[in-house]
Amino acid sequence: MKSTMAYEAKQALFDELKVRAGAGMELDGVQVAYSYPSRDRERVVVYGGGVRFRHEDLAEEVNAVGYQIISVGIYIRALQPQGTVRTADLEVEEIADVIVKIFRDKPQLVGNMTWLGVEQGSADYPETPDGPESVLSLQVRIGA
Repeated sequence: MKSTMAYEAKQALFDELKVRAGAGMELDGVQVAYSYPSRDRERVVVYGGGVRFRHEDLAEEVNAVGYQIISVGIYIRALQPQGTVRTADLEVEEIADVIVKIFRDKPQLVGNMTWLGVEQGSADYPETPDGPESVLSLQVRIGA
């Protein structure tokens, strides 16, 4: 028995997002990475954060995992060198809407992992020397 499927769920989520970031796809022009891309970061990026999980035991057996509810952090960052905080906010919101639509339309990730939706989020912005940057953090739920 595995302790968690959380990392596999995160990988499956970001594998799908990378496919959708291909030329002509919904996220064309958006950098997608499993973790923060650091020095290689582009103007607009979606990357993975931490994971959390909760086990639901099988009714017949104590400590036998029957189901997991997994939360995966998704960060969306958009720098607007010639824009405003508002235009940066609108850009991250548009990307978040696309991500939600992708998985609402195709909730099955891999194996028995299923997209359950956004459970919470938060947003903020820094004023950087290169312009305003909006940061939207989503916690998404996956059942496994």
